[in-house]
Amino acid sequence: MSWIKVISINCTVFFCLITLIEISYNIYIKISPRSQCEYTWVLYSYCSDIVTSKINYIEDGGETIKIKTDDIGGRIPLENGSNDKNENEIFLIGDSFIQADEISYNETVYGQLSNIHGIKSYAVGYQSWNVIQYYDVIRKIGLQNKHYLVFLMSNDVAPSYPRSVYRELENRSKNILTEFKKVLSSLFKFSYAVYRKIGHYLESSTNKISLNNQAYISSNQYSEQYINNCHSLDAINQTSYINKLGYDYLVFSKEQKCWPEKHINAYEQFIEVTQEMAEFVKNTLNSKISFIFVAHGWSSKYQHTLGRLTNEYRFNEDIEITQKGLTNKLKNDLIDYLLIDSEEVINNEINKCGLDCKDLYYFPIDGHWRPKTHKIIADKISILINKE
Repeated sequence: MSWIKVISINCTVFFCLITLIEISYNIYIKISPRSQCEYTWVLYSYCSDIVTSKINYIEDGGETIKIKTDDIGGRIPLENGSNDKNENEIFLIGDSFIQADEISYNETVYGQLSNIHGIKSYAVGYQSWNVIQYYDVIRKIGLQNKHYLVFLMSNDVAPSYPRSVYRELENRSKNILTEFKKVLSSLFKFSYAVYRKIGHYLESSTNKISLNNQAYISSNQYSEQYINNCHSLDAINQTSYINKLGYDYLVFSKEQKCWPEKHINAYEQFIEVTQEMAEFVKNTLNSKISFIFVAHGWSSKYQHTLGRLTNEYRFNEDIEITQKGLTNKLKNDLIDYLLIDSEEVINNEINKCGLDCKDLYYFPIDGHWRPKTHKIIADKISILINKE
């Protein structure tokens, strides 16, 4: 038997095996329960009409949280959850802080607004969404004469964050390559899943090596009192830290005059989508829109104490990285709309108890809001709603 025939037979067997694996994997995907689905109207979200669960980290309490969704993936109560969105007065839209899968439905902002404050509320949120997805959700809901509350955060703007508006639009500009990748990943789901696993492993290994050689950010010159001091960024600008997500957070702790051009461009793309969304709600839906800026745990001292040290930004627990530079710019550009800065609201509470508040408002590893924080934000929203 010639070597050409041997190679041909082996290649045929190999491709038949790969085809069999791909077919089996596609069947498995179709029949296995999932919590995340892709849609034509939004990039991805919770699957519709499911009950799923999440187990918290041991350090965050270790509870198992059950989540129930409606026909568009919005979170609803486990018992007597209604799919009639028109019953609701306000609609909360955001990312994982609104998804809030670390806590029960009744402990969330929207659960407390509905059950404690008597303000019928509906929420749709999912991890790593940005303003583009928030806008998609509002159009999907499409109800008039309502109040839409959109939860914004630094990750929506940060040019280093893979799911920011800046990065999403950048990826769209690489349209041919992106579409080709989509076709390949849909045809070879198993192979693509293996490829991603290997990629994530290599990336995490590289990050661990670089983190071991990377100093912690321990300076308190990124707190609100240094908001106009651009010099504290100068030393960082000479290091590889400028390629880290943490650098974006340091930049947004300063007024816009300190921002690099890349961050200004990222902000301009973000605010353009945000303003278009606001105009749509106001003019097309004849509704009201307000904004809440979501503060990360490292915006306060002694919150999110474990996660902030292990993530690539490595912020010491005894410092705060304000985002006032970003929120000040937002308030100026969204001057016609109410914007609540949760950094102010949460820090007002933390200042009352100091060290006794360690990790009381943010989960230590996961970094999302605890039930106590959801209550504070719900109380704040209730006051504003009742003033209308």
